[in-house]
Amino acid sequence: MSGLRALRPFRTTNVLAGLLLLAACGDPPPAEVRVHAASSLVDVMERIGREYEAATGVKVRLNFAASSTLARQIVEGAPGDVFLSADSLWADFVESMGRGVPGTRVDILRNEIVFVWRWPEWLSRTGAKREDLLDLKENWRDFRSMYPEGRIALGDPNHVPAGRYAREGLRKAGLWDERDARLLRTDSERMALGLFESEEVEGAFLYWSELRRRDWPNEISRLDPEDSPSVLYPALLLAPGRPDGRAFLAHLRSEEAGAIFVEAGFLLPEPPR
Repeated sequence: MSGLRALRPFRTTNVLAGLLLLAACGDPPPAEVRVHAASSLVDVMERIGREYEAATGVKVRLNFAASSTLARQIVEGAPGDVFLSADSLWADFVESMGRGVPGTRVDILRNEIVFVWRWPEWLSRTGAKREDLLDLKENWRDFRSMYPEGRIALGDPNHVPAGRYAREGLRKAGLWDERDARLLRTDSERMALGLFESEEVEGAFLYWSELRRRDWPNEISRLDPEDSPSVLYPALLLAPGRPDGRAFLAHLRSEEAGAIFVEAGFLLPEPPR
């Protein structure tokens, strides 16, 4: 794999010397990488972790939560090697607190916020493509007409990146109402997804990657490109910058990992102009 070139074999004598030195320091040999990743990446990162372990023998320990929660855990001293955030602001926060290794931050993925709502009749959208999604402004009126009291789940905009993106896009589109009691704010985007799947709400703001992997008979709408916020997933190496962390961060940028991300419904960063 192109992303594994940093993992070079060592001479046996060097390995033994390193083990003796680590034993003298009372620390176990570094044979794992600890990754803090946004909860919207659970499925895809578990797959990447499994394949990385099989290829390198390095254990990948994954910690999933909202990006805001992960950032606070890291700043408060939680051990880790890589932070993969669904929000640039929380990556900024970790860097500002001195927990990131300078010069290692890179945008790994892109995504898009879409609105999914329950159609009262069987309407198959199997195989829908991003360019085929309906305009949210038009669908918003339809949704409100069909469900005057319909509840909408979204991540809490004050803490969850998906919710903040949704609020930002709705504000630009002139559709946001801070006092709307029908908006049900959740602790993560995955919780909003769960409420929609369990039919506890009639609509939800979710990442496109969540819907791309599901063939649901529901209406899916997207914001106008001019209103749609830029959804980026930055990754950075955490101090002190262990070699295992550097190697794994490089792997996340490899063609092999990129293909898995795309298969899972994510978008790769646009090349620099």
